[in-house]
Amino acid sequence: MSQLSLDPSPCYEECVPAGTEHYGERAKAEARIYIRQLKRLFPIDAALEGHVSYQLQRNQHDSVDYYLDVQLVYDNVPAAIEYATHVEDNLPEYWDQEAKTELEALKQQAAS
Repeated sequence: MSQLSLDPSPCYEECVPAGTEHYGERAKAEARIYIRQLKRLFPIDAALEGHVSYQLQRNQHDSVDYYLDVQLVYDNVPAAIEYATHVEDNLPEYWDQEAKTELEALKQQAAS
């Protein structure tokens, strides 16, 4: 098994800063939205099921805090390696419209 770090959100978008209030809940929700966007952009066909997956990775950030990262975990088989390389080479720069809608709903939920 191999893994790629894909960051917690698209590269030109801000993510929930580590250590902020309710970071864990907010970061998990945002990362799951990112995973759904990645799956829309890079569908996992039936032949790859069981060979690639997106997961949340908790990483230590200084002595007390942590940050979440989205990982692409894949088997070392040609089709999975090709998929992982394609994803890594074509990561989105911005949220898509569906992700923006989900993020707005999160903000409204947090405000109420």
